[in-house]
Amino acid sequence: MVAFLTRASPSYHALYFLCSHNSGEKPECSIFVIENKSWWIDMIAVKDMSQIHRYFSVTLYIKTSADKYVLYKKEGEALDTERLYIENFPTTLFINDEDENAAIKDVNKSIHKELTYAIETNNIKASKSLLIEAVENMFQNPRSTVLVEIAEELVKTINLLDLPSLREFLKISVSDYTTAAHSVCISAFAVNFARKMGWSWERTQVFTFSAMLHDIGKIEISDEILRKDSPLTDEEFKILQSHTISGGKILTMHNFESETLKKATISAAIYHHQKLDGSGYPYKEKMMLSYPVQALGMLDAYESLTSDERSYRKPLPAAEALKILKNDTLNGKYSKSLFTNVVMSIRSES
Repeated sequence: MVAFLTRASPSYHALYFLCSHNSGEKPECSIFVIENKSWWIDMIAVKDMSQIHRYFSVTLYIKTSADKYVLYKKEGEALDTERLYIENFPTTLFINDEDENAAIKDVNKSIHKELTYAIETNNIKASKSLLIEAVENMFQNPRSTVLVEIAEELVKTINLLDLPSLREFLKISVSDYTTAAHSVCISAFAVNFARKMGWSWERTQVFTFSAMLHDIGKIEISDEILRKDSPLTDEEFKILQSHTISGGKILTMHNFESETLKKATISAAIYHHQKLDGSGYPYKEKMMLSYPVQALGMLDAYESLTSDERSYRKPLPAAEALKILKNDTLNGKYSKSLFTNVVMSIRSES
């Protein structure tokens, strides 16, 4: 079968026939109109082809050598295994730019279904892997209007993990340490900390949501810097520091279900590297920081010290990482009560 688009009207209101043609048979065509468009449909390449099997509600196209877009998969159809694993499977597929949010939601819905099953069956390793996959998908489209909706779903899912599951979750190592992997780990630390503090469900949700999106500004930083296998130069570190302000700007563009959630999330993105004594970044001045922002900053520092964030630096044992944070606390970077509570929450995981 051959499927193709053919244009049948002049520029401003574009009329198209979508036709399918089997050899020896009369072509079957349906008509659709795209109003207020230029002479061709705006197409964008699928960003992550590894997720293409999750695209269900959107139409997929392939681009020919003549720069024409040809139907590859209809809306409402799934790509079956046979098509996915053929030798000449396309390296790039395209969607209508107006379908981008639907595609993002398709991927999230598919992952979420697998994730829910993994949690219900206590498959913690699969749960962590799927959560990272979902956050990776979300971070590929940080300005999507469905970002907040997806993040809220993921936060609710993480909060389904009980204490033994959280302990196991945090012990599972990650082979490819990405911003998404770090964000998932910090979210789990945040859930555990909030529970130890006895915070309400609503406050725990806000704190975990802030943790999940605190590093969203890193999507503006090149992989050359994020994945560098040697210490950063002063200039590279300055670029890395910009992720705090970038994250705040990205989040400001989104609609949140409450002003409380919006303020908490933006503050977390901007100030999670800020210290009480004026050290840290992005601002070189002493300032009052909310308790949740301070807590997120310390949990973030602990996770970075004990993880494989940088290939050239070995992760520290928990005791050594806590010793560094204790010294920082004594030097006025964090509040003493915060350090005590963070230690209690971390020790409960081991």
